[in-house]
Amino acid sequence: MRKVRRGWARLLLLTLLNLLARNTLADATAEQVVILHGINKQARDMAPLAKVLTSAGYEVLNLDYPSTDAPIETLALDLLRPVQQGLSQTKTTHFVAHSMGGLVALHLATALTDFRIGHMVQLGTPNQGSEVADALQHSRWFKAVYGPAGQQLTTEARLQTQPLKQANALGIIAGNRSIDPISSWLIPGPDDGKVAVARTLHDDMDDHIVVPVAHPFLPRSQKVHNQVLYFLQNSTFIK
Repeated sequence: MRKVRRGWARLLLLTLLNLLARNTLADATAEQVVILHGINKQARDMAPLAKVLTSAGYEVLNLDYPSTDAPIETLALDLLRPVQQGLSQTKTTHFVAHSMGGLVALHLATALTDFRIGHMVQLGTPNQGSEVADALQHSRWFKAVYGPAGQQLTTEARLQTQPLKQANALGIIAGNRSIDPISSWLIPGPDDGKVAVARTLHDDMDDHIVVPVAHPFLPRSQKVHNQVLYFLQNSTFIK
């Protein structure tokens, strides 16, 4: 009887040790994702995407930042401390960002020299600017609402795309549906109501895909969610 009890006790101990080892390994190899919203938006606009990434096993940091208060470079530097305090330097850190947040992400990833940067996915990011910003840049209303960063979204301001210095792979998702016919009238070619598909291209991108989604709905689209997850795992989109 004692031998049977000892056998069960040993089996239970081995099972517990095995589970502990698995949990420790899973924690050590876990990956992180920094999520950045677009200009004049909030972290809650990215909540659906954050939920999907969390459910997929990623540790997610969905950051709020004052996107209209300062130039893009300053906004990125101001996010250094929240990222350093909220995430681990030993885990691979990915970025997923909407609209202007993709430009902030490029600067932020470069500045995080003590982090192991993984992949970056941009959603409707105006890497080459937007004709909408061109048309409105001198408007008092535009200046008041979008601040210094808004002035950096013109096609002239973005003649040279911000280099990709840290991330292993850059994937870009562009939309080609619009709910803003006036803005689309200003934009040549296919667009998402704010940014031309052609303007989302980046010199250092590894893959690019177009989805039938309007600009404000990119972070909420299930099609986009599926593509983001696939790119983070495979460095390419589903084609």
